[in-house]
Amino acid sequence: MEPRFFGHVFKRSPSWSADYEGNDFSPSSGGYPGGMGPPYAPGPPYQGGSGGGTSSLVKLLLGGGCGCLTLVGVALVVFFGWAASLPESGAMPGSQIREETRQYMEDHGLIDESDRIIYFSDESLGVDNSELCFFTDKKIVYYTEDTGANTIYWRNVESVERRDEFLTVVILVHSKEDSFLKCEIVTGGNEFFTALEKKWETVKSYENENQEDEE
Repeated sequence: MEPRFFGHVFKRSPSWSADYEGNDFSPSSGGYPGGMGPPYAPGPPYQGGSGGGTSSLVKLLLGGGCGCLTLVGVALVVFFGWAASLPESGAMPGSQIREETRQYMEDHGLIDESDRIIYFSDESLGVDNSELCFFTDKKIVYYTEDTGANTIYWRNVESVERRDEFLTVVILVHSKEDSFLKCEIVTGGNEFFTALEKKWETVKSYENENQEDEE
């Protein structure tokens, strides 16, 4: 049996037969020259036992990577399929509100039949009416299922302002009673604020006319 050393098999060198064959190198005869053992030459790497460990590890990693990519792909398909099935989100004119949404608003006391919704935005993740910001010809409303409605009527509005943050238009409505209302709109915030500001200008103009008439 050939000896092994660090995964290699050592074979006798070709000079074995020429130099050592037929000679007696037993311990009683003094052993091999110089006290050394028989010369050996390195053979090919040892292939026995659990050989192929490196290639098996690579296959395992590649297989695991493909599995992860497959899971990510399936998750993305499911997500985009779910997103595509949702109603249109973001800000829109009141004329485009779904009937189910208006009914929800009436059922929760946010508006009545006489309210004319001018602009509206559903900022909930699932577009499920759980976070709404809108204004009518009478008032501005910010509503969540958790906190209820924060409402400021136009006659009590002191000022409106806009702040641009990352991918979001933040709208602040200050009342004459030192309270305020805040809406954060991701999609359509520019159009929402433009319509809000236009309505506010109309309200201020009307108030100024009334004051002049009273004087």
